[in-house]
Amino acid sequence: MINKELINDQPSEKAISPEVLDQRLLDYLQPSPKTEQQISLNLINTRLWLNELSQQYQQPITLDTIPDEAWADKLINYDIFWFMGIYSPSQFSANHAKKYTNQYTYALPDIDAEKDVVASPFAVANYLPNPQLVKDWPTWDRMVEKLHQRDKKVFIDFVPNHTAVDHPWANEHPEYFIQGSEGQYRAHPNFYQAINNDHGQVHYLAHGKDPNYPEWADTLQLNYGRPEVHQAMTEQLLSLVDHVDGLRCDMAMLLNPSTFLRTWAWALSNEERNYVAKHSFWHEAIPQAKAKAMALGKSFDFMAEAYWEKNLLAENFDYIYRDELYKHLLRVARGENCHNLKEHIAYLLYCANDQQTCKDTVYLENHDEERAVRTMGREFSQAAAALISFLPHTMLLINQGQEEGSTIKPPMQVGRFPQENKDFQLKNYYQNLLQLKQSKLFREGQWSMAQLAHQEDNLITLEVVSQDRAIKALICINMGRNSSHFRIPQQASYQTLSCYDLNNDRYSHLDAQNGNLELHLPAFNTQIVFFAS
Repeated sequence: MINKELINDQPSEKAISPEVLDQRLLDYLQPSPKTEQQISLNLINTRLWLNELSQQYQQPITLDTIPDEAWADKLINYDIFWFMGIYSPSQFSANHAKKYTNQYTYALPDIDAEKDVVASPFAVANYLPNPQLVKDWPTWDRMVEKLHQRDKKVFIDFVPNHTAVDHPWANEHPEYFIQGSEGQYRAHPNFYQAINNDHGQVHYLAHGKDPNYPEWADTLQLNYGRPEVHQAMTEQLLSLVDHVDGLRCDMAMLLNPSTFLRTWAWALSNEERNYVAKHSFWHEAIPQAKAKAMALGKSFDFMAEAYWEKNLLAENFDYIYRDELYKHLLRVARGENCHNLKEHIAYLLYCANDQQTCKDTVYLENHDEERAVRTMGREFSQAAAALISFLPHTMLLINQGQEEGSTIKPPMQVGRFPQENKDFQLKNYYQNLLQLKQSKLFREGQWSMAQLAHQEDNLITLEVVSQDRAIKALICINMGRNSSHFRIPQQASYQTLSCYDLNNDRYSHLDAQNGNLELHLPAFNTQIVFFAS
């Protein structure tokens, strides 16, 4: 019998307590409730996770009946859960996806189009919960409240640029969308969707798109040149504030006036173009959502998926995807030296010290990118995970399956995970890494980039000092394929406590020779040297 309670009352945090550590350091390695400086988010493909749990427990599992043991590690490791794809599925999108079933066989060789192919989570037909995942909003709210009791937050998606083709507005309010003529439809049938409404009228509505790529054929493009679209989408956004703590906003830059006009100015009237130029949706809608959340007595965060115009979005958003760091890591993984990566890390630390309002969301993979183990290699991905985990003033995103070494990226249009063996050694690595990240020293300390004498190019060193300056740690990460030998000079006013080898989960004492510490790092190894005043 499965325990239907989402979370039990027993504390699940486990303290780091290696025997070689003295009490001074142990105190600073205990979990800290403060998340202002470092925070971790777990991206959960909701449909796939519940399908996996249902098979594991041999009965239907919904979000409100997840067994305690399935939550245990997640509650220890993460501060925020982003539940992707919780809305009622679009039948049009599912039917559209079935046309491309053969493209999903790389993930599911035995794929069954009728059972396994599902709608894209980003073709939203309505903003109501999928009853296969959770019965309704009240049931969802009870699940969220239980997570709140464990000081966790919940994000879901908001897809502002477009709707599913079978969204009710396509029939009831075709004027909400970019429209073409019958002639344009016949000339470019893949660009438009012919919609026959209840009044016997035919409208040719444009599919949603990014200006740099082909259209998304299971979506319809909203027309932000119309005030009623701004109003309707603002109301939709405000309704979600009741149910979650934040929204991950899909392709947020597409709504920026400059980008929207670059994409759609040719299809707009002069009046619509002028309206777009004068009205930024995010600039107007986000403050309303924040005000509503404040009236409800809670905070509310916005995270933007964005690939350009990020500084403009940073005026209103709390978090923004920053793919610059991801791209630097990819280049180093493919053989480039670490010079540009180090410069970027130094820039991020400068921004952290500047305490900018908008924080970076950093990642090695997400639902759009290939698996980190596949693109970077298992060993490099470990070193990269350590590097980005410890960056202050950031949100660390860990994709579902990343910490278990998954190599296959599941398509957004399938309803079950690819079958892979779990890498338990890598899972333990992430477990230790994420617990360190949540410690008092790492969450509350002051961070800087350290530079050692004669430091090799492949070595990146970060330093964190506790607020009372009683404890200091030097994080040494070898990003290269060769071993690194280096010397840590004697630390003024500090004595060496111990060294932690993150890759091998082992603490040890270090003996200084002539006041210096000699350290050897194998390829892609991370070691943390602790000092006390």
